[in-house]
Amino acid sequence: MVDLKKLGIYLAALIPVVAALPAGTGSGSSPVDHYIVTMKRGMSDTEMATHISYAKDIHSRSVSRRGLSGLVEDGVRKEFHINEHRSYSGIFDTETINALRDHNSVASVDPVLDMHIWDTTKQLYAPWGLGSISHQISGTTNYVYEEDAQGDGYYAYVVDTGIRASHVDFGGRAVFGFSSVANETHDDLHGHGTHVAGTIGSATFGVAKKSTLVAVKVCNADGKTNTELIMAGLAWAYADMKNNTRIGKSVINMSLGGGRQPVLTEAVQALYKEGVTVVVAAGNEGSDAANYSPANAADAITVGAVDSTYTRAAFSNYGKNVDIFAPGESIMSLGFESDTATSVKSGTSMASPHVAGLVLYLKELHKIEKPDEVLARLESLAVKGIVEDTNGSANVLAFNGAVDGDTQLDISNIMRDAK
Repeated sequence: MVDLKKLGIYLAALIPVVAALPAGTGSGSSPVDHYIVTMKRGMSDTEMATHISYAKDIHSRSVSRRGLSGLVEDGVRKEFHINEHRSYSGIFDTETINALRDHNSVASVDPVLDMHIWDTTKQLYAPWGLGSISHQISGTTNYVYEEDAQGDGYYAYVVDTGIRASHVDFGGRAVFGFSSVANETHDDLHGHGTHVAGTIGSATFGVAKKSTLVAVKVCNADGKTNTELIMAGLAWAYADMKNNTRIGKSVINMSLGGGRQPVLTEAVQALYKEGVTVVVAAGNEGSDAANYSPANAADAITVGAVDSTYTRAAFSNYGKNVDIFAPGESIMSLGFESDTATSVKSGTSMASPHVAGLVLYLKELHKIEKPDEVLARLESLAVKGIVEDTNGSANVLAFNGAVDGDTQLDISNIMRDAK
């Protein structure tokens, strides 16, 4: 997990499991499972095409030999290309997977994991999040910001359940980008993505109030997803940024996660090397974020949640992988039920978009683009030493650097009331 010097809603505490398909039933059949194959760096398009042909061929021969023809048709499913990162997903039998693991071009083979959005419960109205990131002390609901740094011409790619783009508070700035979810419309059928996008850039509840919110739908109506669907969303987001020459004016937010998955770490690293800033939720298990992806990705900004007293929320993951804290308990934002709906949610899912919006705000205000520059600015502005019960996390709280003469104080002179 990157520190500041260097630069998902889950409805129950689900334990990530391998998304396995039924085993074949033919004579001599072999178990069939869902995998992601990650290639070694430096492969050309031609070399990748040759390898894919090889994978398809050995899969076809293996299932035929084992009597699985007609039962297993998938083989290679999707390819993912993010800068130097190349990988592909597929449904393969054991013999095929063993052959792929031994191939000299393959870096790793990992099972596809089920994942989900991070959030806890709906609670009473408490509009304190924006006040928190624009003040060095708790207890204010005034949001102080620079008028000319509201994210106009900047983009947040919200990798989530989709966005209710027609909501009036987006003012036409929320757009559909991509969906990897089959058998559902592109709309937000859950509400999590709309809430997250609202915190990033809605007119009333957003940090970067004039930014464009791009819906990258990877989670279904139940808030569930897997690494294959997430990888498809990330690959599309990267291609869209690159094709539209907006990498330096964009941020990716992922308020989701699950068990460790190396391919997500690889993908985040590739995005970082290409200049993309990625912000992720730490997770809601109340345990070490090192055990969850993408929270443990070294090149992401991993965000833990605090309550309104600046104490780490009980549900928030912690540890050396958590780079920064932001408001995440009882956060008011937009709802998905209608074009005027609001909703209050809690979770590290709600903390992450505060930082994602702040990234866009700082990019415009300070005319910076590279992830290293952004993280250096976040570090220099963050309020240090104010979060209670960090449990090994970096004790820094997101702050936009604004000055409100009526309430702003020198944090070095503040003693916590609880002490």
